Amino acid sequence: MSERYNGYTNYETWLVAVHMDNDPYDQQYWLDAARETYGQATDTTESGLKFTREINARLTLEERLRDAYDAALEELKLRQGVFSDLLAAAMGSVNWRELAGNLIDSIVEEESNA
Repeated sequence: MSERYNGYTNYETWLVAVHMDNDPYDQQYWLDAARETYGQATDTTESGLKFTREINARLTLEERLRDAYDAALEELKLRQGVFSDLLAAAMGSVNWRELAGNLIDSIVEEESNA
């Protein structure tokens, strides 16, 4: 198991979070995406398991984050080789659920303070 890095699961997750937070466009885009996702989420029950609105929002946003970054990686069109393999491995180590959870938590906190 890898060591935590600056409060995040690992260095890769921390690095994506830093870039998301430091780019005003990305920061606003993902906060808006979190608001939208949380606003559309509902409590559900599947196979006898209950999922809260917050959990469903986290799972949906996690998928959206992963898909967006996978698409950006694909757009780079790196030729196959060591650099594309290293970048893909690093992106594969990102804990998208943690990043999505942090965004949803900020929206829940925002709503509770409103």
